[in-house]
Amino acid sequence: MQDGTSKHIAYPDKRLLSMDFGNNTIISHYFPTNWPPRSPNRNPCDFWLKRVVFSGPIANLAELKTRIKQHIQNISTHTHRSVEEHAISRFELAAENGGYHSEHFFSFFGV
Repeated sequence: MQDGTSKHIAYPDKRLLSMDFGNNTIISHYFPTNWPPRSPNRNPCDFWLKRVVFSGPIANLAELKTRIKQHIQNISTHTHRSVEEHAISRFELAAENGGYHSEHFFSFFGV
C-alpha cells in the first residue's frame, strides 16, 4: 500500500500478477477491481497504523518490521472494530462521491 504512487503499472508486472492470481483477485488501477492512486484516506494502514509505528525514530529495517508486528499484535478488539467502522464510512463517502477523493468531507464532518 503505497500512498503517492502514480497510476502506472508496468506491463510485465501486470502480466505476472494476472498469471499468478487472476485478474479478478487483484485490487489495483487497470484491473477489474480498481483502486484509485494517491488514496491514503482509503487505506486503514495509512490513517491509523502508520502513526503508531512511526511515533519515534527507527534505526533499520529489522526494527521497522519488529514495530509493525508488535503494534499489530497489540491491537485490541475495540480498536480493530473502530478502525473498521471508520474505514467503512470512508469507503461509503468515496462511493457516494463517485470514487473521487473525499478527504474534505472527513475534515469537515469529523469522520
